[in-house]
Amino acid sequence: MPTSIVVTVGGASSNSYITLADADTYFTTRLNSTTWSSATEANKTIALLQACRDIDNLKFIGRKYYTGLLGASNYQKLEFPRSFPILAEAIDDVVESLTAYLDDDSETYPKTLTNAGVPYLPQEVKDAQCEQALYLLKVGDAADRREQLRAQGVKAFRIGEFSETYESGQLIYVSHKVTQILRKFIRSGFSIKRC
Repeated sequence: MPTSIVVTVGGASSNSYITLADADTYFTTRLNSTTWSSATEANKTIALLQACRDIDNLKFIGRKYYTGLLGASNYQKLEFPRSFPILAEAIDDVVESLTAYLDDDSETYPKTLTNAGVPYLPQEVKDAQCEQALYLLKVGDAADRREQLRAQGVKAFRIGEFSETYESGQLIYVSHKVTQILRKFIRSGFSIKRC
């Protein structure tokens, strides 16, 4: 059995944003999720853990809410919850994408995703982790094979009419649905490979 899923908002040992039970519930309301429902509990757990790591490799606006020293009791392992230090002059640039999360009447900064003053995980992050886990179960290790090719120096290849070209730089393979769900949190100007 793989490592257990640990979900603690802002926790130093958290490794997931969503429990396996909550992920199962998510997929009961989503079409075309038979790949998830037919997977073993062990594979679902592995997929959720990898999906969390994939999401945390993205570059997000703001910063971790708890910013203690690595290993300290107040150290936050995962990228969410987040604080959004925003200067009053710059708020117009992001207010449209964060409207649901910012308290526009407040003049105090940093602004934070909170519920009654307690940091929380946006539902979008949990949904994105589920979608990335499903993507990983569907595509298998195709993304890993692409990374191996890139590491060996392959820049492009063709098989019949099918071809792929690899760009230089670090690419993060997340599903298109994940980038759509998290778009309001992702820092612009970062290269994301949509598959």
